[in-house]
Amino acid sequence: ADLKYKQELVDALEEERKLFNEQSRLINSVVDEIRAPLSAIIGMALLAKNNPGSAKESADRFGMIEEEAVRVNRSLKALRSGTDEQDLPEFEFKDLPINTISYGKHHEYEPAVKAESYDDIDMPVDFFYSEGQFADGKTDYDLAGKRILLAEGNKLTGEVIRSGLAVTGARVDSVPNGKAAVIEFVSRPVGTYDLVLADLDLDELDGFSVVKCIRISGKEDGESIPVYALCADTSVEEIKKACKYGFNAAFAMPVDIEGMCAKMERDFS
Repeated sequence: ADLKYKQELVDALEEERKLFNEQSRLINSVVDEIRAPLSAIIGMALLAKNNPGSAKESADRFGMIEEEAVRVNRSLKALRSGTDEQDLPEFEFKDLPINTISYGKHHEYEPAVKAESYDDIDMPVDFFYSEGQFADGKTDYDLAGKRILLAEGNKLTGEVIRSGLAVTGARVDSVPNGKAAVIEFVSRPVGTYDLVLADLDLDELDGFSVVKCIRISGKEDGESIPVYALCADTSVEEIKKACKYGFNAAFAMPVDIEGMCAKMERDFS
C-alpha cells in the first residue's frame, strides 16, 4: 500500500511539473508576442502627440495603433484560454515522505540545454541606450545625406523610426525581415548605406544572424559599417549577446529617437 501511494504521489508530481513547464512556455510565448506591439504602440502614441501632422497622417497613425492593440488583446486572450483549458492534477496520498524515485514507471525528462555564457563580454559604457540615457539636450540633429537600412517587421515601430529620422534629413530604406536585410546590404555597391538598424526579433533571420552575415560578407564596408540593435528584450544577457555578435549599439524599444540621433552623429563624425 505504501508503494502504491508513493507511486501515485510521484506520478502526480511529475504531471504537475509538466503542467508548470507548459504554462511557463505559454506565458513566455505571450510575453514575446505582446512586448513588441506594446513598444510600438507607445512609440507611435508619442509620435502622434509630439508630431500631429495632417489629419490623414494622424488617422493613419491611430489606425496602426488600433491594429497593434488588437494583436495585444488577441495574445492576452490566448493566455487566458490556454490556462483555462489546463486543469491541475488530482491525487491522493497519506502522510508519507516525498520520495522522488518513481517505482515501476519511467518518466522522460527533457535534457537541459546549456545556455551560452556572456559573462566575459566587456561592453562599452555607451553601448546600451534606454529612454533619456546619454541625452545631450539637442533637438535639431543633422543627418542629411545619410542613408540608413532599417530591418523591422513591425509596421508601427518602423513608421515611428522612419518618421523620427525623416526630420533629420536621413533617408531610410525599410525591409520586413532579416533575410531581406542581408540581401539588400550585400547586393548594393559598397558605401550605399551609412548605417543599419536591425530588430533582434526578425523573421527569416533574426537580428543576431543579420549582423553576423554583414560582418562576414566580405564587402569592404561589412566590418566597419555601424549596426544598431533594436531590443524589445532588454535583459543583460540579450544586450551582452548583441555586443558579442558585432552590434555597435543597442536601443531599447520604444526607441529614444533623440538618443539614437545623438549616437549616429557621434559615429558619423
